[in-house]
Amino acid sequence: MDVLPPPASVTEAAYNMVRHALLTGDIMPGDRLKIGELSARLSVNLSAMREALTRLAGEGMLVAEPQRGFSAAPVSAEDLEDLTRVRIDIETICIARSIEHGGVAWESGVVAAAHALSRTPKPYGADSPAGFDAWRSAHANFHDALTRDCGSPWLLRLRGQLNLQNQRYLSLSLKLTRNRIQADDEHRNLADAALARDVKTATALITEHFWVTTRNLLLSPLLIADAAAMPRIRGGSRAAADQAVG
Repeated sequence: MDVLPPPASVTEAAYNMVRHALLTGDIMPGDRLKIGELSARLSVNLSAMREALTRLAGEGMLVAEPQRGFSAAPVSAEDLEDLTRVRIDIETICIARSIEHGGVAWESGVVAAAHALSRTPKPYGADSPAGFDAWRSAHANFHDALTRDCGSPWLLRLRGQLNLQNQRYLSLSLKLTRNRIQADDEHRNLADAALARDVKTATALITEHFWVTTRNLLLSPLLIADAAAMPRIRGGSRAAADQAVG
C-alpha cells in the first residue's frame, strides 16, 4: 500500500512554525534540528516535519547533511555583504520598472504602505519580539509596494528569496542587540522619489538604505568578529553605520 503524503495544511503549518523560529532566532545559526524533538514540540507528525525542513533547505534557510539531518544555515559578514550586493541589483531593477509601469493603484499602494509603516511602533531589541513581527510585516509591505508593478514574476520571486535571507539577519541583530530602528526619513524620501517618478534618486536611495542597514548589522555580536576581518564595505558613512536598523 502506498504511503499517503501528509495533508498540505499540516506541512504548511510545520513550515511556517520552523521558518518563524529561524527568522526570530529561536533557532540560531548552526543549531542542529532533531526532527523527532521538533515534531513533538510543535505537535506535527514526522512526515510533515521532514517535508517542511526539506523545503526550508531548498530556500537556503537550512543545511541538509547526508546521515546527519538538518541544521540552521550559518551566517557571516561575507555572506551578508554578498547578499546585500545582489539584493541591490534586483531591488533597483524592480523599483525602476515599477516607477515606469505603475499606475494610480501602484501609487495608492505606496502611499498606504508608507503611512502604515510610519504609524507602526518600532521595536527595541530583544524585549519586543511581537513588536518586531509587526514592524517587520509593515516594513516588508512598504518595500513590496514599491516593487510590485515591475512586471516580472521571476524578478519578484528572486527578490522574495533574497529578502527572506535578509529578514533572518535583521531578526538576529535585534535579538542580540538593543539597536532601535530609525529609518523614517529614509523610507519617506524613498516613497517621495518613487511617487515623483524619479528613478535615479529612488535607486540611489534604496542602494544607500541597504548599505546603511548592512553596516549596522555588521555591528551585531554574531557578525562583529567577521566584520573586523573584512575590508571596509562601500556605501554609507561611519555615522550612517551607527544608525539603527532600517
